Amino acid sequence: VACNPTMPVRVRRHVRRHVQVPVRGATPLWHDCKLPESGGTNEHGITFEEMSINDLQRRYGGASSSKRRRLLNNLFEYLAQYRDAGIRVKEIGIYGSFLSEKDEPGDIDVAILREPGGDLSSVWSYETAKREHGIDSFSVINWRHYCNSISHPRERGSNRVVRIVPGSR
Repeated sequence: VACNPTMPVRVRRHVRRHVQVPVRGATPLWHDCKLPESGGTNEHGITFEEMSINDLQRRYGGASSSKRRRLLNNLFEYLAQYRDAGIRVKEIGIYGSFLSEKDEPGDIDVAILREPGGDLSSVWSYETAKREHGIDSFSVINWRHYCNSISHPRERGSNRVVRIVPGSR
């Protein structure tokens, strides 16, 4: 069953694997995980904005900050690794201090919603991406995990999320 943020599911064990089975007539499990339109704010006070990669680079690339430029270049290289591995990225959520007014953010926080499949072995590991390239990321194939991860307040950084659909200009 395809994942849908409004479809309640029950996980059942079925022949050595877990299967999601729709629950008829139930209240949606993830009803609180609907993302507002661009420019809107959710019930947790997170403001969402949709933009293209080019807009992200213009707005947050930091003409005067070499660290911002380096972090963005590292992100572009990271995303190219997904493409080269045959993994289709459906959406990217960027959040945290990179979206703040800081000239020198510590890293760039990224959630990646991707299609299943492809060879992740050719993509930087979490540790390599974080330690060597300043990218704090996670990659999921499940809409609910992605949606909930970008929908809740952060302890540090900005209460903003930039959503990017690759290929948008």
